[in-house]
Amino acid sequence: MHYYPQEVKSKQSATMLVDAHCHIEMYQKHVDMALKDLEENNIIVIGVSNGIPSYERTLEAAARTPRIIPAFGVTPHNAPDVIDNLEPIRKHANEASALGEIGLDRFFETDPSQYQTQADLFDTFLKAAEKNDSILSIHSRGADREVLTMLESYSIRRAVIHGFDAGHEIEEMAAEMGVYLSFSLAATREYHGIIPQWGEIQKAIRYVPDDLLFCETDAPGMSPDTPPSKPLNRVIDHVSQVRGVDREHIVQQTLTNMIRLVKGVPGLSRQASFLESHKS
Repeated sequence: MHYYPQEVKSKQSATMLVDAHCHIEMYQKHVDMALKDLEENNIIVIGVSNGIPSYERTLEAAARTPRIIPAFGVTPHNAPDVIDNLEPIRKHANEASALGEIGLDRFFETDPSQYQTQADLFDTFLKAAEKNDSILSIHSRGADREVLTMLESYSIRRAVIHGFDAGHEIEEMAAEMGVYLSFSLAATREYHGIIPQWGEIQKAIRYVPDDLLFCETDAPGMSPDTPPSKPLNRVIDHVSQVRGVDREHIVQQTLTNMIRLVKGVPGLSRQASFLESHKS
């Protein structure tokens, strides 16, 4: 698949926009245009990765701008590819300030023989996160309860469940643990009738505490051929409508949450200072 971000004409937001989960390196040869979009639309992203080469590309992009919080991860779908040689994964996980995309999947992965492999890899990342006070961007599709159970076994303060698509009950469990929930395009009206649990996602959006809320793009996968700002603005607009607040409230709140998430994380002083400089 190819991604061709287009020029963006929208006016720069007075308040910084936050994208809690973006595969910035997947823009490949169009990464320059994606970075320009972040600058022109005043966006900061958690730039997640899938494997060591992916992370290296994310780091290259992050070196060019404080608008990227680079995260090292291996998705649960790729756990079988790395499980027999975890030492390089441990090394990078312990050196990274943020870890993602990591987690468990019981939706796309229907072979139970792979579940323990995913759990073993996730456990490797959780150990590193506890040791280093890292930020986590977690994939939990179809495995929300198991993810929360594993998180409870560790002292982790900075976990974000990305693309949250479970219901109000799971949202309450996550809130009790202080786990952030991030909502993607899957929550918007265009997915009504496509996502079976769409109605439950709306309940989660309505009731998640302000201080645990994020919006995300999961770009470019969920929005090929568009720059990050376009899907991000659609998600922000939808979340504000569901919560019955104005858009600026969501923008301000997610910025406040990102400042809190990043503050004090070793290796992210550049991004933390940049975020602080954009507080209203």
